[in-house]
Amino acid sequence: MRHLPKITTALSALAVAATGGVAAETVAPTPAEAATKVTASSGDRTDATTLAKSRVSKTPYRYGGTSLWTGADCSGFVQTVFAKQGVKLPRTVSQQKAAVRQTSKTWLRPGDLVFYGSYHVGVYVGNGYIVDAPSSGRVVSKRKMWSGSRTYGTLRPA
Repeated sequence: MRHLPKITTALSALAVAATGGVAAETVAPTPAEAATKVTASSGDRTDATTLAKSRVSKTPYRYGGTSLWTGADCSGFVQTVFAKQGVKLPRTVSQQKAAVRQTSKTWLRPGDLVFYGSYHVGVYVGNGYIVDAPSSGRVVSKRKMWSGSRTYGTLRPA
């Protein structure tokens, strides 16, 4: 079981009492959902984050690409960074989004994924930054998360 700070636990309990449902911050998946989601160990997430950061300014963007050396698009970059740790993520942004558990910004940790709609994904590396393969003519970059329709996904086990 995940240990939550006392204030968060108390707030979640109040939200449940007020709404009759689970608060969004608790992110408790159903047993069936947890069984079908991709997970990665703490070490794998740390190593994936380190690898992603090591490719900043080195990996060119290439539509449809999955190589950390010759080029990758955003989802190919994320897929390959985790594949190097033995974690199998699907190929496209929408498939990756469906394969991980959703979490909230409050629970975002390095190694989690940041999704922008169903068209872009990056690896969260901490302090409000992601590493991603941004667009044609550019290279993998570390940059501040920008505003927009963001959702967050985690590979942490339930």
